[in-house]
Amino acid sequence: FSAPPEYERLIGYGRERGVYVSSFSTPDNAYALRPQWLSLNSLGEPYRYLGTRLSCPACREYMKHHFRVICSVFDRYRPRFWGFDGRWMGYREFAGYGYGTVGEDPCFAEGHGHLPGKSRYAEWKNIEEFKRKLRERYPDMCLEQYYGLKRGSTWSLKYLNCDENYYECSCADDNRFQTWHNENDRFRPTYMNYAPIFGGDAKEFEYSVISALSTSSYAQLARGYQSLRDSEECVGILKKWRSWAAENSRFLRDRVTLFGCPGDVAVDASAHIVDGEGWVFFFCTVDRDETVRLELSDIPGLDSCAYRAELIHPEVKPVQIQDGAAQITVEAHGAAVLHLIRA
Repeated sequence: FSAPPEYERLIGYGRERGVYVSSFSTPDNAYALRPQWLSLNSLGEPYRYLGTRLSCPACREYMKHHFRVICSVFDRYRPRFWGFDGRWMGYREFAGYGYGTVGEDPCFAEGHGHLPGKSRYAEWKNIEEFKRKLRERYPDMCLEQYYGLKRGSTWSLKYLNCDENYYECSCADDNRFQTWHNENDRFRPTYMNYAPIFGGDAKEFEYSVISALSTSSYAQLARGYQSLRDSEECVGILKKWRSWAAENSRFLRDRVTLFGCPGDVAVDASAHIVDGEGWVFFFCTVDRDETVRLELSDIPGLDSCAYRAELIHPEVKPVQIQDGAAQITVEAHGAAVLHLIRA
């Protein structure tokens, strides 16, 4: 595989600047020289996704070839992350983009190793094996699935890091809303959440960075890029919290959400506890300051010993714990970060 010349120049420029250029691909590419791998309907016509012909993931020969192609891209260009978009299994999960209905698109081609019209189980097994081998070969690469795949729900995330929600996410509060449902309805672990950073002025930017820290173990810049481009203050904010995250990354892979779903409550929160100590993030989503009572007994992972508490944001100050609880005031559309330490 060779990237187009313009892309080769972009990758070269990135390397000169110390930036890794990454991209994404559809997972069921059709190969012009291998029409025998196309996924065909009952009339013998190729299925299409947004006008592009699709190969059949139930065909083992195709999947082996496609794995070699993807590996050749990774080995040559060494991206730090990669995304997969477009559909994978033969199923129309939505009615749109030229599809009139929702439903299955079974492959009727012969020679793929499945009975005509009975491709779905083989597709699933081959896709799982493809992802397993990819993760085994590139254990440290961030692998994401994009909008065209995420309707596969939890099973489709196996061996991947997360599913991206940038195009469905309007702000930091919206992102926490989505990840709350990821964890409480879809039973996904915190480290598989997607955390975009949004922009605005320095206060909004910092709020979004802190929200991302509370949401997942890694984050990506979204519209926050403009804030970094235009504001040295925002650059300083990102450096400050990145330094904090480097020191406290072990707390960010798991969390317990508190108070309720963002948007249903004025203040939502998350607790990140390891070895009996940790951090609590608070977020106020309304137009007034709000005070909440944090019951230490409601936080899994804390010991039955005495604790002391200290705010590190928006200011550094001790917080009194009385009768096993702390009163925390969070300013309107603001965040607070509390450190809980054994006394």
